[in-house]
Amino acid sequence: MTATYQQQRWSLDALFPGHDTPEFSNTIQALEKAIEKFEKQRDKLKSDIDQNAFLKIITELEEITIQSNRLYGYAGLWFSEDTQNQEAQALQARVEQFLVGLQNRTLFFSLWWKQLDKKNAKRLMAGAGDLEYWLEEMRHFTPYTLTEPEEKVINIKNVTGSSAL
Repeated sequence: MTATYQQQRWSLDALFPGHDTPEFSNTIQALEKAIEKFEKQRDKLKSDIDQNAFLKIITELEEITIQSNRLYGYAGLWFSEDTQNQEAQALQARVEQFLVGLQNRTLFFSLWWKQLDKKNAKRLMAGAGDLEYWLEEMRHFTPYTLTEPEEKVINIKNVTGSSAL
């Protein structure tokens, strides 16, 4: 007996019911507000930062990352469904541009973290829970890290450069 499969259009409802829905636009607005709030944390990033304050900061960044990946996933999967769909192409480009802007606005955190002395980094990682590995891995890129303006240019170029292919 041979089983037959009826091909169906995949559903992206687990991410968003659509790109032109209030849920999608509300997520973009919420991300903007979260980034504005996160940017205010910059002055708190000192080598002697309290572990609880640090945990709060990285938890905020984690939530920003989750919501950013949700937007990116929706746009990318919709585009992958039909690469000739002009609306999907436009959405993907718009989302990528938006997310690069967000990434550049949070870049200060990773640059600070990579420059932090080993003793304090170890102290802060110890209380980071599930995010300890991420923090540890980020520090491995320290020798290859440029200044903030240079890193921002690279992020912007990646959208239209090699990543665009």
